Amino acid sequence: MGERLAIRKEWPPELQSLMHECWAVVLSERPAFEDIYKRLETALLRHHEEVSAVHTALPTTTLASSSSALSSTPTTDSEKQQRPPSP
Repeated sequence: MGERLAIRKEWPPELQSLMHECWAVVLSERPAFEDIYKRLETALLRHHEEVSAVHTALPTTTLASSSSALSSTPTTDSEKQQRPPSP
């Protein structure tokens, strides 16, 4: 009891700052719950936007080539017999 969660260096600065503020010794210096909620919501939305931007920037050719490779794979015994083995 009385231990604090370790703050990891890779966490966003706004989250690190908020945690420090919540641990203030003087109660009146701690943020109100409404402020904590708004700041966490803002941080979460920012993170969601960053993740979405990364996913939309990924090349789609990888997915397309994977699906075409799968569709050309023989699935039945007769298809396997008709097609020559792949090199």
